[in-house]
Amino acid sequence: MFRFAVTLILLAPLIVQADLLRDVARNAEILDIRLSATGAYLGVLREVDDKRTAVFFSFPAMKPMSAMEFPGRNEVEQFWWVNDERVVASVVFERDRFEEELSWGELYGMNVDGTKGEHLFGVRASRDAIGGLTRRKTSEYGSAEIIDQLRDDKKNVLIAITNWNLTGGYRRVVEYAKMNVYTGRITARQVAPVPDAERVTDIRGEVRFAFSLSDQQDLVIHYRNPESGRWQEFSRTPYGESGINPVATHPDGRIYIGAEQGRKASGIYLLDPKTQQRSPVYQHDRVDSSPRLDFRGRPYGVRVDAGLPSFVPVDESHPSSRLVTALQATFPDRYVGVTSTTHDFETSIVAVIDDNRTPEYYLHSAAANHLQLMFDARP
Repeated sequence: MFRFAVTLILLAPLIVQADLLRDVARNAEILDIRLSATGAYLGVLREVDDKRTAVFFSFPAMKPMSAMEFPGRNEVEQFWWVNDERVVASVVFERDRFEEELSWGELYGMNVDGTKGEHLFGVRASRDAIGGLTRRKTSEYGSAEIIDQLRDDKKNVLIAITNWNLTGGYRRVVEYAKMNVYTGRITARQVAPVPDAERVTDIRGEVRFAFSLSDQQDLVIHYRNPESGRWQEFSRTPYGESGINPVATHPDGRIYIGAEQGRKASGIYLLDPKTQQRSPVYQHDRVDSSPRLDFRGRPYGVRVDAGLPSFVPVDESHPSSRLVTALQATFPDRYVGVTSTTHDFETSIVAVIDDNRTPEYYLHSAAANHLQLMFDARP
């Protein structure tokens, strides 16, 4: 069996580094900031000396809790709060002959205090395995990515597994499964209807759409009936023609899609999967619209790049929509985007961006209606 030469471990000295907050503020390039679900903790993805690491603080005290940093050329690609105490990260490997990091689709988990660090998925996962009938874990000859954090399930996330040894000809078989965020145990595996499938989940965290290119380069979308659980072909768009792009599901069963209508640019529509009837949500006359989604995957606005980037609300009652609309008046010549919120939307992290300066990250309190600068992305 192929094995890597490097074993991933956490670097303990960073867990107790007292001036970690000052180090992040002054010396790191900030790539992302994310709040835990209740706002008890805050994580910062940063790059120092061309290496990506993640550091974690209690919030709002900003007391350093731990750091996730791997030895050698292993780096943190991104991380997710899977519950209020547990973080799961994807791992990449930097190689000199590649301009970008190489991903093997590995997932690594640890508690916010730095304990219980463990490989959860990938060819190195079995090295952390604990023997037993219920906790046995083996290496997977494949790659994984988190596709839904299953907000109502504190122990599992939904992942997509691309198998390296199961092929549909030259294409890869994709499976969807639940993964335990503490043990890496895989359950409820199901095979996607087509190889190399991308997907969209619904509000319950179930895969509802799978789409991929056929051998003829047609865009083929399959729909999984929520009642029967069966897959059926939903649409097929020949190569060169403009098709639809599933974005998210609405609580009433309709689907948010990106699509062109007439000769206009691509806009956002609500599509009834039973009648195929479309209801317009937003469409610009000249440029395509990019949906902005909240942590549940619900669209609350769109980004439009007609000259300066701008935000257009599609759900004016949504807390993030109201926040961005208000902050656009505060920063009229810059783009404002919400990068993270608590699940009650009381606290938000906002990025303010323009071409002439580095992004700035602000903390917004809804209760106090207060905006506070946290970090400059490149101090």
